[in-house]
Amino acid sequence: MSSTPVNSIAPATQVASLGRHALRGRVNTACRSVLILLTISCAAGAALAFSHEHEALFMLAPVGIAAFLWAASVTSRRAFGFVLGFGFGLSCFATGLPWLFNLLDQRDAPLAAALLPALLIGALSMPTAIVGACVAGPVRLRATRLLLVAPAMWMSFDLLRHQGDVAFPWFSVGYSQVAASPLAGYAPIGGVLLVGFVTVLAGALIAVSVCRSDLRNRAAIAAVALFALGAALQHVPWTAASGTPLRVAVLQGNIGSAVKFDSSALSRTLARYESLIRSSQADVMLLPESALPLPAHALGGYLSALRKHAEGSGIDVLLGAFEVDADTGQRYSSAISLGTSGTQIYRKRHLVPFGDYVPWGAALYGSVQRIPFADTARGADDQPLPLLSSGRVAVAICYDDAFGSRIRADAAAAGWIANLSNDSWASSPSMQRQHARMAQARALEIGRPLLRAADTGRSGLIDERGRWVDSLPLNEVGALEARVVPRSGQTPYARWGDRMALVLCLLALLAAFQLRSTATNRRHLLAENFR
Repeated sequence: MSSTPVNSIAPATQVASLGRHALRGRVNTACRSVLILLTISCAAGAALAFSHEHEALFMLAPVGIAAFLWAASVTSRRAFGFVLGFGFGLSCFATGLPWLFNLLDQRDAPLAAALLPALLIGALSMPTAIVGACVAGPVRLRATRLLLVAPAMWMSFDLLRHQGDVAFPWFSVGYSQVAASPLAGYAPIGGVLLVGFVTVLAGALIAVSVCRSDLRNRAAIAAVALFALGAALQHVPWTAASGTPLRVAVLQGNIGSAVKFDSSALSRTLARYESLIRSSQADVMLLPESALPLPAHALGGYLSALRKHAEGSGIDVLLGAFEVDADTGQRYSSAISLGTSGTQIYRKRHLVPFGDYVPWGAALYGSVQRIPFADTARGADDQPLPLLSSGRVAVAICYDDAFGSRIRADAAAAGWIANLSNDSWASSPSMQRQHARMAQARALEIGRPLLRAADTGRSGLIDERGRWVDSLPLNEVGALEARVVPRSGQTPYARWGDRMALVLCLLALLAAFQLRSTATNRRHLLAENFR
């Protein structure tokens, strides 16, 4: 009887054991790499969110974008690039938009109140997920995907978020650079979308300098050049002072939506704004959107008293109130002028989905809705601008200020911009600061001073370069008077709108396609030569 020597089994056992250890080591290494890249992408998304809220942190945007693009570019699997992009977007919007969950009443339908904002945040994260998938891939043409595809795709999605009645352009990348960053200098040329393109491009250049040692110096020089050119553009006088200076007062009643629409607080609201109006000596006074929380026809006596005071004092009052069309019965959120220039009405043109109106008759939303009067109609696009004693003024009522392409013609035809806003419905200082950045962008794009009256803030004067000259503290009652000099002239953005950013995106995509086709043809030619 023969027996197998023990030493003949040992090597096979050792080889199998070593194979298992090697496999386990590779799996552990791969898991660590996945976790590291996902952590980097999520941290980068949070950094982008902070840059939107705090002007001084503008550099977090290109750096965060660079970190995300680098993480996506070092993986060859597009599916994993998609995951990294989704994690980046989810982290950004979840960090920056938690106030979405405060918009809904959680008592009657807590699941719907949490589900609807969560679905919106998830939907907003899809564009960066697609960008991540486009950037991921083989090392070949990595720089092309970073420098051409990423900025073009990202800004194309941001452009889409500006379109339609249910548009939500919040956290469009360009807002992170208004107005402290040198990159804000591109805004008068191509608007916030061009600023966003350049910001993503700067992040891509940083990423290229990290992952391509042969292109490091050139990428670093190009990134510095983008910032230097933007800084130089900030000194170009796109518009000029024109007209007689005037005193404008913005009135901040500090009456939030939770109280504003409470019938028991109506008398206090009316008394507060009347007191602020009567105590000011300004030529023009601005009140926030829906400062008077009832339809104008229900406030006839109150408005008549204000009109007599304004006419007697030789001033104009532009106030926010609801207004009902006598012929159609439709309700509008409007700016109504009283005083020496006569009664004029300007109606809000871009409504807040699920705030000013409920799209598609969404029954689910009705159970958690907290905002009253969510049945307003959209004002016409071709409304005449209010003509006050100071000349024509462009009016942006709350959400109107999120769409530069829609107010640019009006603003260019006026000497200054009046922004009547209602930022109290979310009860969030973060939301108030984020929305105020949009107003800054509009002033910068058109080259006009902008006076902003918001019910709980931020109210004040923004100059034609998008910088705050003076403002009232958040959540305080006050009146701020500012000297405003109307301006004339047109910026390139006032003439062309978002066309420049759109053309740039198309050219970048065409260039990327051409480079890919050239590389593919070259590979085929080499393969033919070696047959």
